[in-house]
Amino acid sequence: MGSLLLASLSAPSAHADDGLARLRACTPPTAQFVSLGAAPEVEGPIPITAGMHRLWDLGVTWKDINPAPGQFTWATLDAEVRQAEESGSVPMLVLGMTPSWAAANPGAGDPRWGLGTASPPREVSFWRDYVAAVVDRYGPRIKAYQIWNEANLQTFWAGNPEQMADLTQQAYTVIKQRQPGAIVVAPSIGLRLAGPMRTFTRGFFGALGARGNPIDVLSIHTYPAGDGGTQQRVALITDWQQTLVGAVGASSPVLDLPVWDTEVNFGLAGPGARPGRAFSDAEAANLIRQTYVDSLALGIDATFWYLYTAAPYPLLGVQLWKGAPEATAAWQSVSRAFAPGSPCSVTAPSSDRFAIDAQLQRVPAAPALESAQVNVAGATSVVPLVGGRAGDASWSAAFSGLPGGVTGPRDTVALTATGYLPSSPVYIWRDESFARYVLADGSGAVSATDIPTKGAASLQVNGFTPAGTIRSISVSLQPPLRKSPSQVTALEFVGGDLTAASQRNLRRLTQASVSRDVIVIRVVASSNVIASRRARTVERFLQAEKFPGTIRIKSREGTRERARVRLN
Repeated sequence: MGSLLLASLSAPSAHADDGLARLRACTPPTAQFVSLGAAPEVEGPIPITAGMHRLWDLGVTWKDINPAPGQFTWATLDAEVRQAEESGSVPMLVLGMTPSWAAANPGAGDPRWGLGTASPPREVSFWRDYVAAVVDRYGPRIKAYQIWNEANLQTFWAGNPEQMADLTQQAYTVIKQRQPGAIVVAPSIGLRLAGPMRTFTRGFFGALGARGNPIDVLSIHTYPAGDGGTQQRVALITDWQQTLVGAVGASSPVLDLPVWDTEVNFGLAGPGARPGRAFSDAEAANLIRQTYVDSLALGIDATFWYLYTAAPYPLLGVQLWKGAPEATAAWQSVSRAFAPGSPCSVTAPSSDRFAIDAQLQRVPAAPALESAQVNVAGATSVVPLVGGRAGDASWSAAFSGLPGGVTGPRDTVALTATGYLPSSPVYIWRDESFARYVLADGSGAVSATDIPTKGAASLQVNGFTPAGTIRSISVSLQPPLRKSPSQVTALEFVGGDLTAASQRNLRRLTQASVSRDVIVIRVVASSNVIASRRARTVERFLQAEKFPGTIRIKSREGTRERARVRLN
């Protein structure tokens, strides 16, 4: 009797463990694994790498965009979307908060954000119209939409969980009708206060399940207490995961959805009277690295740092801005170590992702390898390079579609290479900037397509040999021609207007001659008038190509030759 009772009591716990394991199942990092938000004072492109920008605290909420019925103000959101794009990120927009004119309870909400902002809308059609207007304006430019911010807190949501589930379903329908590829992110749940977290999680996911779970991603905020650190963050996440499994059941498909932590930092004052604390730049760097290690271990598929700022921001314990060199260096290391394509587990020769990153950073002294004769501007065939540093003949690589630089016809190249440590990470650098993470296969081969090269002078590929040492391939994207100050190159164009073939020949001529002082182009025609007209056409073409050297164009009638223009 006693053993049967023990079995019946232990079974639910085993099922709960299965649900927790599903929530924590690791998937290799995607582009949004390392993401952030930015302060409104930050101007221009953000100088650190982030997969996604969360647009929040920027004057782009519902109340800001839709201040009156049928009236929309887009200038600020236009600028924030553009900033994210110019920073190389994709935007995620948080859709709340309610404008006062649309609020069922105009007094609900924190006065800091505006009265009425925490209220459910008086009519759900107001909400649908707003969501439709945003999606119609930005289309695929906004990649993801988060329904609400910290909906378990009265500061942001004074309605009940079922009302929030209804808004989620309504927004999901509108978004997917207009942009089926957009990602719908559940309202975030703040984990700092256990009671509101548990109450909302149980109520919201019960109501959402009755509506067919219309979300693509789960969302949490993981700020520890003001005096807490990374271990407390782990405990908060674990508490929420266990609560969710209990709310939906261990077999629920909800447990297979990605989980995004859309706000995290440390040292923020609270809860209650707990003081916050400031961390040194070195401490901040360690917290940033450990946060992403923990996220991967706990099945958190994207972590958005709050906040990249223009200057120190006293609210936050960890400062991430251009004046915090160790924190920003740690961020860039995290971006590389957890780049798309990196595995869940860490492979040899080191068990530390950041030790690997330090080894695979750009090798400044890597020489260009036998590349002068193959890096022809505009080449479209596969170009093999055989050889290696220090006479290592086991290395080989091939690049296809090599461009000729800024004015070249192609902006990307493809790479295949062999001779690396099987299942080990390989870094691809574009000049001084990290471009790509590639994992060597079981035979030590790597391949990558669409490596960006526009404006770059070189590519470098760093990985480990089977012996565990660094193997570095450095390839010039411009032919390393010797300078010939007195050399003059001539090319004749005979016939009609400047054809596509002639344009291609011109590009090749200028790109192959970047180290020469002067290029002379002779334009030939039956009369000087026609020759001069064609010379002007060539001149305009080369000006559009922004060729940086010196070009002398001459028109020729018979044996008579006259200079047309000199371009610098």
